[in-house]
Amino acid sequence: MKPVYYVVLAIALTLIACGTFAPGTQPTVDIQATFERVRETLVNAPAPTEPPPADLPEEAILILTPGSGSRLVGEVHVEGIADSTFEQNLVIQVVALGEGRSDVIAQQPVTIQAELGQRGPFAADVIFNFEGDVEQPGEVRVLSSSPRDGGLTHLATAQVTLAASGLPDVRTAHPHDEFIVISSPSPGEVITGGVVRVEGVALASFEQTLLVELHFEEGGFISRGPVTVAAPDYGNWGPFHLDIAYTATAPGPARIVVSDPSPAFGQTLHLASIEITLEP
Repeated sequence: MKPVYYVVLAIALTLIACGTFAPGTQPTVDIQATFERVRETLVNAPAPTEPPPADLPEEAILILTPGSGSRLVGEVHVEGIADSTFEQNLVIQVVALGEGRSDVIAQQPVTIQAELGQRGPFAADVIFNFEGDVEQPGEVRVLSSSPRDGGLTHLATAQVTLAASGLPDVRTAHPHDEFIVISSPSPGEVITGGVVRVEGVALASFEQTLLVELHFEEGGFISRGPVTVAAPDYGNWGPFHLDIAYTATAPGPARIVVSDPSPAFGQTLHLASIEITLEP
């Protein structure tokens, strides 16, 4: 599978070439031309130059269909394999991407077909309504959420083209390792002292930057900070670490969230998290 991170890099470079980030100018982006270049980059992207670490887990939510680079028209069959979630529930979204926004045009729940606590397959046919005059960038998202506060616990995406007519071109993806692995703290670990040191390994993204966030009980946001993946080049795995300060007056549950933001459309390309407990 060709990592979506090449797509992000291609979008950013194309926007720069179009003058979007030039000072004193208004954004003028030909979405159709931009996305066609992105699709070409996706299809022809080289494989990572460095192999992933040997001990990486499988992708927690692995989307096998549709693969990135697919062209979708009116309906999409989504299938994959996922780790166990709360009541084995996942949510599928079809999203239209535009300048600085992302619009959910279809959403549907799906159940992991395995016993609670077991990894298993999921599949669903999702109908969506897209009426654009021209093809538009989009993505298929599959996500899980917390029963405690409803916050996202994991998110995987496939970058696609949305079209109102014509023939679909649905591609398949290959199994791959988890793009963002949080190795420390451990799930359920009790943290004291006002600082959480977050460590892990991830696939290098745009400018090799991820976003680390700390959320306290009931979804309350505490703090966030960017972190750089120490990889040899784009599209390669590497380690990351960041110290996040917090203030807690009493013990309580919290969530560490590490996400890969897109500089092109402002959406999150991938997200992983772990639950911990914070104490003063």
